[in-house]
Parts: sequence; structure tokens; C-alpha cells
Amino acid sequence: MVKISKNFTSIAPYYDLLMKRINYREWMFYVESFIKAHRKTTRSILDIACGTGNGLMNLRENYEIYLAFDRSIEMIRVFKKKIDRYASHSPIIFVADARKIPLLDNSVDVAFSIFDSLNNLLRPKDLKKTFKEVYRILSHGGVFVFDLNTVHVLKEKWGTKTRIEEDEDMVSIWRTRYHAGVSELHITLFVRKENGRFIRIDEIHRERGYNRDEVLSMLKDAGFRITEAYEHLTYSPPKKDSFRINYVAVK
Repeated sequence: MVKISKNFTSIAPYYDLLMKRINYREWMFYVESFIKAHRKTTRSILDIACGTGNGLMNLRENYEIYLAFDRSIEMIRVFKKKIDRYASHSPIIFVADARKIPLLDNSVDVAFSIFDSLNNLLRPKDLKKTFKEVYRILSHGGVFVFDLNTVHVLKEKWGTKTRIEEDEDMVSIWRTRYHAGVSELHITLFVRKENGRFIRIDEIHRERGYNRDEVLSMLKDAGFRITEAYEHLTYSPPKKDSFRINYVAVK
């Protein structure tokens, strides 16, 4: 019988290998372009649902205070092993839930979340709660930058399909099933260990798609005075068939 782990647990040590194709440097340059457009100076920055830290670690600008949290303690453990890459400062890393962020009101200048992390909030009311929490902790004029997968990509692109990726050290099998607004991904990894043998890892991940109008409405309800939406990695408006939309909200 195959043992299926809780999402982002057993997969955590191999997450960076699995995502090695992602250009995090480019992604963070894009995120910071929005920060610069809305703030003259930024002292503190928070990475929400930071995973193994690839967002925070690819920031180009220098800030005084770096904070990051994730719900998965296993992902945080991987991140903490990378901290020695920081020469002059260390980020404050902790385990937390985005729906209840353990930070004081008005305590952070900028917050961001990348790679559809917030799609893991499967109920609209939980996404609304997260937006209200982010609004609470941001200082006046604080900026929140994040992205979300759309309903279109989960239903039409991911759909109900199977794909296989492989290299020398890992084979991954991605099986997706879309139902009632939620995409369920069953991912199986076969990872080569030092002795040459492969181990098997199975996890199930779920995402809910969110479309532009409902997200912008939630942000406004949370109190944000400026809300913007863009096609991923562009400065153009989203399309009806956009896969991923980037959002910018200013307190």
C-alpha cells in the first residue's frame, strides 16, 4: 500500500530539485519592480508561504529586516539550512498560518507571496481572512504583491491529465484531477539516493482557482486603497484565458 504524505512534508528535501527550472531571480525582480513603483523606501519585507526560501533569497534590493514564514515545518527546515548564504544579515523565519500571522499591527512595510502559494487556501473565506491579516500587519502605504492561478488554468490546462518528467536523479509523475473548482494533484517522486537506489514519495496537493474580479473585490473589502492585476511577468492587464495573475495591493 502506498503511503501518501501530508502536502509539503516528505517532498520538502527534494522541492528545490523538483523546481530547478524556475527562474526565481527574474520573478523577484518583477515583484520588486512593483514595490519600487509604490514605495520610496522599504525597511522590512515579509515572504508569506515562503517554502524553501527561494523568493526571499533572490531579492535584489537590500532591506533592514527580512521575515518569512510557512505552514510546513519541513519546508522551513530546508530553508534554515540555506541561511549561511546571507553575508550581512539573517532572515527571521518561523512557522505560521497566513490566516493568523503572529506579527503586530502596522509592523511590516512590504509583503509578498509567489508561486500560487495562496491557491492552497481552498475556501474563499480563508483567502479573505488572509487578505485582512496582511492588511493588518502592513504599515501605512504598505505593499502586498502576490500571484494566483486562475480557474481557467486549473480546469483547462491542468484538467484531468498525467505527465512525467525525469532526469538523472529524479522521476516525477504528475496526475491532476479537476472537480468543483479544485484541482487535485497527486505527485509521485522516485528519487535516487547516494547508494544508487530509488525511494518513492507520494503527496497530494490541492489548489482552488481564483479569478480577477473576485480577488480584487476581496482586497478592497479587506481595506486596500489601491488594487491592481497583471498578466504574469508583464505589466499588461490579464486576459480571459490567463493562467496566472499577479496582484498588487497598497494599504
